[in-house]
Amino acid sequence: MFYLAAFPQFISVGSSSYYEAFLLVSLHASIIFLWYLALATMLSKWKVASIGGNMQRRVQRFSGDLLIGFGSLVVRQDT
Repeated sequence: MFYLAAFPQFISVGSSSYYEAFLLVSLHASIIFLWYLALATMLSKWKVASIGGNMQRRVQRFSGDLLIGFGSLVVRQDT
């Protein structure tokens, strides 16, 4: 539905619309492919880095600090 709704507004009426439509869809698919490739690469590197105990301690410390901060906000609103 996205291709039917959004792409026709970017295709000029007087030109070969099939070629332009194919070009736009190919460009969009390439951008999406590169985005997900970069995301998968970043997450796989983060997974390798998080296997070590140091990263796990940092994540646990951050989440604990965040929960303590939220708890202090709740306590302050009641008084």
